[in-house]
Amino acid sequence: MNTQTISLTDHFSQQSFDVKNVFKEFAKPILSNVFFTNLAALRLESDFYEFKIDRWNQRPTMFCLDVYKEPLLYPIVMLVNNIKTFLEFTPERFAPTITNQRIIIAPYRQTIVKILSTSNS
Repeated sequence: MNTQTISLTDHFSQQSFDVKNVFKEFAKPILSNVFFTNLAALRLESDFYEFKIDRWNQRPTMFCLDVYKEPLLYPIVMLVNNIKTFLEFTPERFAPTITNQRIIIAPYRQTIVKILSTSNS
């Protein structure tokens, strides 16, 4: 049986500029993270998705792939929704609306890019 290996360094180096900068922000202390300091703006400038697709259960990367066509924006979605681990990314962890829907907050991509650009200034 053949074994397959992947270099995480090579994988990371091939990511988009925005993805690299997202992970650089999340490597900083929380109070220095531009997403944390702009949390209100991220929540205000967002789309809202009902958590009704089973493949999203414990898979924020799948949610981000469906919404942004980029799975590695998941740290932002998790931060905005106050989700700490992949295991918490379940419908029960999202507050129900009046109609008992579970809603995921997904910041607009252009808002994410705008906030990222402030960290690089």
